[in-house]
Amino acid sequence: MRNGNDNTNQKANTMMMRRTLFLMVVCGIVAFVALAGRLYYLMIVKHDYYESLAVEQQTKETSISASRGTIFDTNGKVLAMSASVDTVYISPYEINKYGEDIGLISGTLSRILGVDAQSIIEKAADTSSWYKTIKTNIEADPAQQVRDFINEYDLKGVHLEADSKRYYPYSTLASHVIGFVGTDNTGLEGLEVSYNEYLTGENGRIVRLTNADGTDMLFDDFEDYYDAQNGYDVTLTLDVTVQHIAESYLQKAIADYEVKDGGACIIMDPKTCAVLGMA
Repeated sequence: MRNGNDNTNQKANTMMMRRTLFLMVVCGIVAFVALAGRLYYLMIVKHDYYESLAVEQQTKETSISASRGTIFDTNGKVLAMSASVDTVYISPYEINKYGEDIGLISGTLSRILGVDAQSIIEKAADTSSWYKTIKTNIEADPAQQVRDFINEYDLKGVHLEADSKRYYPYSTLASHVIGFVGTDNTGLEGLEVSYNEYLTGENGRIVRLTNADGTDMLFDDFEDYYDAQNGYDVTLTLDVTVQHIAESYLQKAIADYEVKDGGACIIMDPKTCAVLGMA
């Protein structure tokens, strides 16, 4: 009787062990399939999303402004050109991280740049941001004052960024032909907009790796520099001297003959039909 019971118990234990092993194998396969599916979703389906997210978290980009092309008259005289200016911006994240005095920063920048101090304080309140523009198109003198202020107090949260501004050396001469650009140096009227795709360059950038705190790495191997591509120059058939004569005489004729609705004048080269003046 004892041998019979022992055999029965042994068979029951063996069957139980087989069932347990079977269930373990099934659970292992299910878990593996679920894990493999999750890995496929993360590594294949969402690869681009997580790659861009990682790059955004691990790098910081600084834009390098391209210079807009110059517009010349037929003799090479400059009608429109870009000159270097600066943009002042603050990094609320760095101001907060390094415990910098926002009262001092806002008061000094307000005095130098003529910007409302309270607006600077409000921008600095967004401590998750690395970039808040304070003022653009800053000329050399105030830009140097900001630079001296940064150096004097060793500020980490105030920065200057190189930019460019459009100038028209002959003021309003041929302004209706040349046109003008907006605050972002994009053509809005006249030749500035007609030839915008040629005059506009391609901004460069500096890409730096950052650590977990968002601070730049201190080694050159962790920095990539992409040169800015300046815009193409454009040479017109307009002659500054002829253009000045056309505008002067047209203005005089309108005044002399009391023309209420204005007038138009085009001076052309009879051999080539090139427009030398247009008013």
